[in-house]
Amino acid sequence: MSARRRSGGFTLIEIVAVIVLMAIAVLGILAVFGDASRTLGLNVASQTGSQLAQQMAEQILADRRNPARGYAYIIPANYPVGPVPVPGSPNYTRTITITNNITTNPPCPVTTAGTCSQVVVTISSGGQVASSATFMVANY
Repeated sequence: MSARRRSGGFTLIEIVAVIVLMAIAVLGILAVFGDASRTLGLNVASQTGSQLAQQMAEQILADRRNPARGYAYIIPANYPVGPVPVPGSPNYTRTITITNNITTNPPCPVTTAGTCSQVVVTISSGGQVASSATFMVANY
């Protein structure tokens, strides 16, 4: 009987082992892609929420600087309390909270009573707060 000479190739066990290892690696990579996709969606909502909150804050500050409106215009009755849909962004809602006559915490930069209002603009998407902007409006 002559001995069989082994040819240069892989055995079935080696091929199966490589397939199993590659399958485990692919599953790990797919899990990372799933997390990255979810995180990207959260980042988009946060960035859009920040832009929408800043837009409303700038509108309120423009009303404050407008001579026809001024500080007296910055009251809850002039802004929808919400949550209301944001025009042009149907997946987002906006809530505006105006607290008039702030004197302490945060401190009003003007010492006369009744000259500061705290405004909080909150933007939500899918029931989750995407962004919030808090600022003071003073009657100086």
